[in-house]
Amino acid sequence: MVSWGLIISIFPLKPFWRDEWCMLYNIKFKDADQLWGKLDFTQQFPRVYLQIVKAFTSAFDYSYQSLRLQSFLVGAAALGLTWRLARRLFTDKPERYLFILVIAGNPMFIDYLGQVKHYEMEMLMGLVALWQYVEILQPAAPSNKVRKGALYLSLVAAPFFSYTYPIAIAPALLLITLAAMQKNGLLRQRRGEAMLFIAVSVVSCAAFYYFDAAEVLKDTNMHNFWFERVDYINGGIQKRSINTWKFFAKTGAGALFEVVFGIACLAATISAALRVTLKRKSLPAPTRYMLQYALLLVGALIGLYMLDKIPLGQAKFTIFAAPALSLILAHGLKHWTGTSKKRAPGIITGILFAAMAGNILTAFLQIFTSDDYRLKLKTYHANVRAIELAKKDHIPIVVTPAIGLPDDITVPVPYLSMPDAAGILKTYPDYHEKDGITIVATGKNPNKEEVMHSFPEGAKSVVLADGTNVQVISQEEEH
Repeated sequence: MVSWGLIISIFPLKPFWRDEWCMLYNIKFKDADQLWGKLDFTQQFPRVYLQIVKAFTSAFDYSYQSLRLQSFLVGAAALGLTWRLARRLFTDKPERYLFILVIAGNPMFIDYLGQVKHYEMEMLMGLVALWQYVEILQPAAPSNKVRKGALYLSLVAAPFFSYTYPIAIAPALLLITLAAMQKNGLLRQRRGEAMLFIAVSVVSCAAFYYFDAAEVLKDTNMHNFWFERVDYINGGIQKRSINTWKFFAKTGAGALFEVVFGIACLAATISAALRVTLKRKSLPAPTRYMLQYALLLVGALIGLYMLDKIPLGQAKFTIFAAPALSLILAHGLKHWTGTSKKRAPGIITGILFAAMAGNILTAFLQIFTSDDYRLKLKTYHANVRAIELAKKDHIPIVVTPAIGLPDDITVPVPYLSMPDAAGILKTYPDYHEKDGITIVATGKNPNKEEVMHSFPEGAKSVVLADGTNVQVISQEEEH
């Protein structure tokens, strides 16, 4: 997966799409100061992270590689941290590898790898929250000051890179408080350290709210959009039941694997809840604390969903919970294989790993072999040709809405806006303001007369781009 991510970050095999165009327009055409304020086109992005993306991509003139590479590096870091966590959390290889594969094979993680969006970072910060929780409960090197410093530095920084990190760390803060206060709590002897951990985290999250999240709340269009979206997604009892199922099922890719992993995750969650509540004393303390964290996070998300605070049916909005679901599923495998007889453990393990391999393959096939992908790639390369031809001949470009295919950019979405066809083409890595190319948008399927009316003043020829065909049209042809 890392190799594939590197390939699509270097070679233009992953076309940009609607959401990315909106974000890219902000990144390319707003300066660093403006990015602290309201973003155009109802976009949101953790501002500190956005500043880093702006600095990195602008240093390379917004090349395709710089735009894709920054997100790929975040995804690669997430996989690296997943590997390290797996080695600390599980002694047996089947559970360890299942934990890794469930996260690496998450369809949203694969889809957003390399995209100019913040969902890879949401996954990484969900893993960071889990690592912070593990590190305070059972430090890998208690006397290592550098490691301890890194822990507290991560507590300060993490909220500023993710809108969902405060949700991910909240169950950990509650459990750390209990572990420090209870008579037999795991942190009873390190109460001061636990309280410092909590204080630093709370202050940092509060600062993040003041400097970043408060700006999001000022965006009226964003508020209205989410109000309608949550109301639409949440719906009645039937809709809520379906979306709750999707929360577990979207661990898989495609109808078959959604059923397999939906059932597996739901069964593992129920099993974990029963063991934590009914067989609490028989569970090893580390296992109990990990399952409590994962269950609290899952329960909190379902609770927020029932209160109409978050959507639950779309996996990208809860991608930060993937580590918790992976943790529950891996512990479920350990429990089922440990209590099953004869060949059952091998059968269960074989089914889950075969399904995981198929899940990853299906996720890749859905993204990179679909008709939608082929049309996106065709349109992308046609648009790049239009820009290159305009640069070569030093002439303007007239574009139709079809340059956004397969997205129909003419369809209005309540409370959402996006760049017009000309704005979309300007977000392309091949377009640079310094080249002085004028881009003008025209309507759908324009005839030659309509194209002529779109000519910028003084232009004798233009490149006409409609997402499929690229041609030069000259006024002399009409005389």
